[in-house]
Amino acid sequence: MLLLVVGGLVVGDSGVPLPEIEVRRSALLELANAALDTAVRRDGREVTWMGLAEQRQAARRNPTLGLEPDRFATASLVDVATERVPDPLWGQIRSLAAITGARFALVPSGVKIGGAPGAFTASYIVVVADARTGAVMYRARAAGRPAASPEAALANAASTVIATPLH
Repeated sequence: MLLLVVGGLVVGDSGVPLPEIEVRRSALLELANAALDTAVRRDGREVTWMGLAEQRQAARRNPTLGLEPDRFATASLVDVATERVPDPLWGQIRSLAAITGARFALVPSGVKIGGAPGAFTASYIVVVADARTGAVMYRARAAGRPAASPEAALANAASTVIATPLH
């Protein structure tokens, strides 16, 4: 299963801005990807996961396709009314699935960090899409427990993406 990159990061709520986190946006987005990759590989062991590293390798082996897995427009799946993966994302997923043999894609369309200093929360919006048809098969919000740091909040939320008896 393809594990695509997080589409975007929303920081804070309308009533509680978090400027100290806003300046670390790109580092936290990378961490959101890494935390999710680690969590799904740990909790979803029965699935063969193809994260960003494997996708980059497949894209390098097939340069004529022009795929850049870390630049896919995964944020286009945030809208709950979306029932099919829109182009150009669907074309990118379809091409990547063709060269990797993947049937499905787990698309983290966004992550939100909120709360207050000392009690940060994070939640991922995840979509499972059929790589062949472009159908959205499953959509969920994976929210974690409050944590002392944004990094810990991301790890907590990522650990709830795959349901296990421990969660």
